[in-house]
Amino acid sequence: MVKSIKMMAPLLGPFISLIIYFSTSSLNSQQQIFLSIFGFVVYNWLFTLVPLYVTGFIGVGLSGIFQLSSAKELMANFGHPIIYLFLAGFLLARAFHKVGLDRRISLFLLTRDFIKGSLSRLLFTLMFLTASFTMWISNTATTAMMLPLVLGVLDSLEIKDRKSVSLILICIAYASSIGGIATPIGSTPNIIALGMLEEFISMKITFFEWMVYGLPIATLFLGILFYLTHIAIKDKQIEFNNTYLKEEFNKLSPISISEKWVFSIFLCTVILWVLPSFAKLFGLSLPVDLTPGVVGVFTASILYILPIKGEKILLGSDIKQIDWSSLMLFGCGLALGKLLYTLGLTKMTGEILTQFVDGMPLFLILLCVFTFVIFSTELTSNTATANILIPIMISLAGQLEISPFFLTMGVSMACSLAFMLPVATPPNAIVYGSERVDKVDMLQLGFGLNIIFSIALASMIYLYQIII
Repeated sequence: MVKSIKMMAPLLGPFISLIIYFSTSSLNSQQQIFLSIFGFVVYNWLFTLVPLYVTGFIGVGLSGIFQLSSAKELMANFGHPIIYLFLAGFLLARAFHKVGLDRRISLFLLTRDFIKGSLSRLLFTLMFLTASFTMWISNTATTAMMLPLVLGVLDSLEIKDRKSVSLILICIAYASSIGGIATPIGSTPNIIALGMLEEFISMKITFFEWMVYGLPIATLFLGILFYLTHIAIKDKQIEFNNTYLKEEFNKLSPISISEKWVFSIFLCTVILWVLPSFAKLFGLSLPVDLTPGVVGVFTASILYILPIKGEKILLGSDIKQIDWSSLMLFGCGLALGKLLYTLGLTKMTGEILTQFVDGMPLFLILLCVFTFVIFSTELTSNTATANILIPIMISLAGQLEISPFFLTMGVSMACSLAFMLPVATPPNAIVYGSERVDKVDMLQLGFGLNIIFSIALASMIYLYQIII
């Protein structure tokens, strides 16, 4: 029975497309055709029958074949500056991991006397470290790097209480997802939001502007997560001794020239990313264009050129380690989202949604939207969800006469806040794979956080909307 359903599933996509086409005869032919294509894409994105970017390519290809847009306009989306910003982030993260700088920084902070003797301070430091890394490095890579460290610490403590171990590991996964909402390159939905705002309504949001609003929200969420976990484990009589971590730190070789260069280039990159915002703040005009994507690929390229003791930090083979599927999926989402917008379909959807929420307070609208997004991404890809919803949210913001930036920012953040299930996010899956995490613990804490974060996110976005 299950096998038959799996065999039938791919056939449902074209069938859904036909139903959409013949049930939308009131629309013009271009809108009919695109909705049929988009319905097929959404179906495959939701059920992941093939890799997400493959489905995206099919949608872009069909849009070109049916002349919904020129090939030049469709393909231009794959060269968008935001894609190169994301690419730069991947390359810098690869350099960090390759020279071992991520592990050195982690062990350095975890061996400080500040956390000695306190499990709560250890938990806080682990969460802070994880979230800080995922502001710049993918949450998957960060969790994979932190997990062995955390498991080593827990084994050295010989904690008998299974629930405490489970909750600490779950916290690492959650902190990894939370940290990503603080910066534009922290998660794919953030990049999608920025790209679509710029492409659809010519709204350019700088790297620093995102952080001004994103960092307080991420900090609040980390505080909530720490408080809830601290309450759950504070009664456990566990004394923390960081001997294991000090032994691991002492095994490291002295800091290398490569590590110093990688950190210096990373620091210069971040400074150049935020410099335009500071110049604007003080009424200054820069003589150069510091578009984040251009700056990022330039500084990351230096890592390929710079010789360190006869070797380069990054080699040609390192480009194979980049998550190209995410970059391609972003290009597909941008192309399809732009068609959804230019053909007037997002405006129509926005008008329908406006009628539905007419008379509702703005806070309640935000709460409903964010709650829906958070719970829907428990079972669907956050990237696919962002590609589907953000174009609609941009139009809805216009209908409601509110800031499209704050609404799309909230939706992109909500896409990264699924905590209930192991399959919801890569970090959840990684820690669950350690076989030290109880699914019930993840379900209970995750459900509570989904509700709390929906309310907190709606509150913060509402606050930004009324005071900015």
